Amino acid sequence: MPTRLLHITPSSGGTDDTPYVRLVLTGPEFSKDTEFAALSYCWGGRHGLQLEESNYQSLMEHIPFDKLPATIQDSIRVTIELGLQYLWVDALCIIQNQDSNKYWTEEAGKMCDIYQGCSIAIAASGASNSTEGLFAARDPLQQAECLIGTSLITLRLEPYRPQARDWALDTRGWALQEEILPARSIRFGSYVSWTCRELSVNEFGQIENEREEGNLPRDFFTRILEPQPANPVDEGETYELWRRIMYRYTSTKLSERSDRLVAIEGLRSAFEKRTGWACAGGLWQSFIMRELLWCRIGAEPSGLRPSWSWASMDGTLRLCPKQTDGYKDIAKLVGVSPSSGGRVAFDSPRTLELSGVLCRTGETSSRLWLKLSLFGEGWPDNRLYATYDDKTRMWMEGDMGLPLRADEYSGLDGLIVVPGRGSGTYKRVGYFFTVPMSKASGARVVERLVRSLEGSSEEPSIHQNLQLV
Repeated sequence: MPTRLLHITPSSGGTDDTPYVRLVLTGPEFSKDTEFAALSYCWGGRHGLQLEESNYQSLMEHIPFDKLPATIQDSIRVTIELGLQYLWVDALCIIQNQDSNKYWTEEAGKMCDIYQGCSIAIAASGASNSTEGLFAARDPLQQAECLIGTSLITLRLEPYRPQARDWALDTRGWALQEEILPARSIRFGSYVSWTCRELSVNEFGQIENEREEGNLPRDFFTRILEPQPANPVDEGETYELWRRIMYRYTSTKLSERSDRLVAIEGLRSAFEKRTGWACAGGLWQSFIMRELLWCRIGAEPSGLRPSWSWASMDGTLRLCPKQTDGYKDIAKLVGVSPSSGGRVAFDSPRTLELSGVLCRTGETSSRLWLKLSLFGEGWPDNRLYATYDDKTRMWMEGDMGLPLRADEYSGLDGLIVVPGRGSGTYKRVGYFFTVPMSKASGARVVERLVRSLEGSSEEPSIHQNLQLV
């Protein structure tokens, strides 16, 4: 249950049809079964009335309806039409302090419960800001017959329906979890659609494509969200779902760079509850070697730390290579510092301690090489292909390769790192993969790296502990 809700009393009729709205606290006397709607919308540059410490008490008594932006006014009227008394709107239910993110941070940890627990989400999908309202202007020729003259030839044309991704709300990072988590939603764009966890139906009576998130069937995702799912978790499928959702999420936009992790906290929390996985800097520790292997597509460094987290980048990322039977981890997680501290603090860890192999890199004849030969006889160099996190950066003397996963056919996947400020610390600057000289040489490299990681007496260990910051 959210900390606060808007209580809505419909007008009593007459000439004034303005609803009476006030802010209420959801204390112990509030039933957990209380039904409420939740609004999903774009704030935009202008917003209007917001909840602040200075007006808190007055809004508990009455919220002036005419001071609210059009989108919130419309959502209040829709809530009444749905037969509900309560509505959650972030701008009016979370204290908006200009000099502190305290209240935002507290409520971010509840986003999973808010949107998963609401009876319905009202999505202002077509509005780019809060002043545009829910209801878009329409071309009347698409809504009614146009009769000209006395003769009539009727053509049945399919109504134009833009792709959902054309709608403004779908470009907003916060909106992704607001779309996925609710059991049902009604979306207002250039047309209206109703969605539940089974399918979507639009106002033309058409059943839209089976609802999917990240190209995985919706019924699978439903099993993740059910409070007491009957089916056990398939970790491989669950993680694949997360990867695809993350690809979509990183292609959205955020007004504040610091929201990169917070805006997906609700989804992270849902996955954690279902799987028990632990998170560090937005990466699942159970799959940490795969999680570290993200790669820039259109993204740029944001300047945020830690360098090894995808949250340090702004823009679309390509995530780790898909799992195959041949891939093996050739590094392991030793520890995370500081340790995670609660649902909202999942972005707090700054240092990963790994046991891995640091390899020198070199350039010969305009080609980059991972200099495995420096480890001794029988270690062949591998051609290296690097993608730097900063697209303006080129290879530099001193760049080190840190292989994390290996496959005898595909070679090695890992990170390009450089020494950090502290002793034994390294900073990520890019991603690399290698191509083995042959399948046989690739198989030997994988075998020797695995033995080194395991501390086998048959292979002198070349692994060492290092800290990624």
